[in-house]
Amino acid sequence: MTVRLCRFCGDFHDLNEPWPEKCYSHFPSVSASSIQVVKDIDPYKTAAADVNGKQVRIEGRRQHREFLKRNGYQEIGNEAFKQRTQQIDTVKGHEIRSVIERLNSRRS
Repeated sequence: MTVRLCRFCGDFHDLNEPWPEKCYSHFPSVSASSIQVVKDIDPYKTAAADVNGKQVRIEGRRQHREFLKRNGYQEIGNEAFKQRTQQIDTVKGHEIRSVIERLNSRRS
């Protein structure tokens, strides 16, 4: 059985059963035929140089994507970061002692 907490009524609802009618009113109705339109980006002058070494005026999303691809640039900001694994080498006690001794000998 899989349950989900309803943020509105505070109860847990079984996802294998129909959602309770009392909770339907909390969610906006979404139509399968609803269309979402994203406006084009405003024109801008690039901060980075094009392959010819000059800045370019970008007029829309398509031109923006072509500019990035043509120059081998990568847009960053919204992608998920991958967790890097950090390798920790084991340090032996005698190595620590030798480093401390070398640092102490430099002071004198």
